[in-house]
Amino acid sequence: YQLIVCDYDFNTGEKLRQRVSYDVTLEATDLAYNPVDGKVYGCFQNEDLLTYYFGTIDYDRLTTTKIADLPRQLAAIAIDANGKIYAIDKKQEKIGYSLETVGADLYTIDGSNGEMTFIGDTGQKPLYRTSACIDPQSGRMFWTVSPDDECGYLYEVDVKTGATTLVYQFADDEEVLGLFIPDSGVSAGSPAAI
Repeated sequence: YQLIVCDYDFNTGEKLRQRVSYDVTLEATDLAYNPVDGKVYGCFQNEDLLTYYFGTIDYDRLTTTKIADLPRQLAAIAIDANGKIYAIDKKQEKIGYSLETVGADLYTIDGSNGEMTFIGDTGQKPLYRTSACIDPQSGRMFWTVSPDDECGYLYEVDVKTGATTLVYQFADDEEVLGLFIPDSGVSAGSPAAI
């Protein structure tokens, strides 16, 4: 097992450095940056490669800090401008010799202890890797989903109910990861540049 971690300049796309780690606990199913405390939160694999935990990662030191073990894998994590953490789980059941995705629910997660609070069912069944983010200006949550139909979709998630609304179907059925919307510093409703 080998994990390659690359640092890039966000503005230019220039690769700044590349490092290799053999620590399986650094691999995340999804990550999100918290603008309030400056930490990166995620769902990480335990060393057994079967179970997961909620924690933070320090990319300078290539270390994770476990906050809490999870009852199942989280498919996506997103954090709003106020530091509120949202997660979408990946509900799976063992069918024969394999795991089958049967649903995905939206939760909030307490960043200090990992306590999850149920919000609602998304109505989706993500089979492959997904990602989510929240627009810091509008507060709208977006989630990429790749279900068993082998297609790729972008949904908006209602953070009050968990309900999803299709925004876009990716033309080439892409599996999009690492969603992030940078804060532009311009408040919504501001006049356009003159």
